[in-house]
Amino acid sequence: MTIAELMEAMAAAGAPLEAIIIAVRAVEEAGRAIEQKEAEIAERDEIVRRKRAIDAERKRNERAEERAKRAASADCPRTVRGRGADSPWTPPPNEIYSNPLPEPSVIPDGMTSPAVEIEAGEAEPAAEPIELKPEHVVEAWNDMARRNGLSAVKILNDGRRKKLATRIRQHPIEDWTEAIAAIERSPFLRGENDRGWRADFDFFLEPRNFTKLIEGGYDRTTR
Repeated sequence: MTIAELMEAMAAAGAPLEAIIIAVRAVEEAGRAIEQKEAEIAERDEIVRRKRAIDAERKRNERAEERAKRAASADCPRTVRGRGADSPWTPPPNEIYSNPLPEPSVIPDGMTSPAVEIEAGEAEPAAEPIELKPEHVVEAWNDMARRNGLSAVKILNDGRRKKLATRIRQHPIEDWTEAIAAIERSPFLRGENDRGWRADFDFFLEPRNFTKLIEGGYDRTTR
């Protein structure tokens, strides 16, 4: 799925803008990682191809030199016992001198061998999964908070970062989208209550509150 298709699908599903931004950035990061891996493999393939071409050329030269030496040796008159001193010796036609080995084949330019061979039964490496980071959640929260008069996050301290990391391990990106959307559509959480209380980021990170948000518990709150 392309980024444009992902954005259209999320928009059609009613996902808020901040969730779309998070998903797009995650897809872009994964795409860059895959492109880098493919470039590294292509570079290794090219190195292997060049090395094999050089090895093939070296072997051709060595065989040519060997044939030249043997041909020169065959041209020198030699005596054979029982033939007399002036009788040259000629090798039979089936000797190696008249039947050189065939030239080694060279890999064409259009064909390359993989730099890393995958053993039988071993699966090819899968694409890296989309990773949601604490900074993505903070950015989505701040976008929603500015639209609804809630407090934006100014400091991502260690405590908040640890809570975020825990929640991220426990919930997929769809839960984060739903939780932020639940705050935005709840008048009670936006301050329309008898105390004027408004939800903040620390409220959002509490496990019990987060679960209630994604389950729609605050959609039924009227006061």
